[in-house]
Amino acid sequence: MWVNTIMTTVWRVKDETKTSTSFGGLEPYLSSVASASLEENLSGSYKKPSGVAHVSLNSFTLGRTPPIIRGIEVLRVDNHDPSAPVVYMTTILSVLMEVELLLDVSPSSLEYKMVPKTTLSVNSLDAELTLDVSLTSRPSYPYISHVNVSLSHEIPDFSLRIEPRSQR
Repeated sequence: MWVNTIMTTVWRVKDETKTSTSFGGLEPYLSSVASASLEENLSGSYKKPSGVAHVSLNSFTLGRTPPIIRGIEVLRVDNHDPSAPVVYMTTILSVLMEVELLLDVSPSSLEYKMVPKTTLSVNSLDAELTLDVSLTSRPSYPYISHVNVSLSHEIPDFSLRIEPRSQR
């Protein structure tokens, strides 16, 4: 599908102007947005197991390869505002990615005082998602002014791997 070629091209773009290995593109942007959201959620009050004192985000990346778009169905186009038509579509996304989420986990000192702080790696995401997507277009670059993405159904079946990365 032609959109997968575009995704591969814009997923990670090497910055040729810098001497170090630096990337721009869609993946670093999406990873930074997801990281900010994860950090905010982890810093708030949330329910965690009694044996865990603290969880913090070490790093997050969506990996080097983009998800594969298996199908796009345009449901309708809303032309109420001719200068900004809205396209509604359903997208089927196959996700087999090298996503890596590193979490620093500190055990509760009273119950597990002999267990050191550990970095857990959550990686190798495998899922198939059906997404509802709406795009609002505009007549000038970058041609899209608003994107809304949501799961079409409940959370799908998925698999991932969780393993200790290191101990301190």
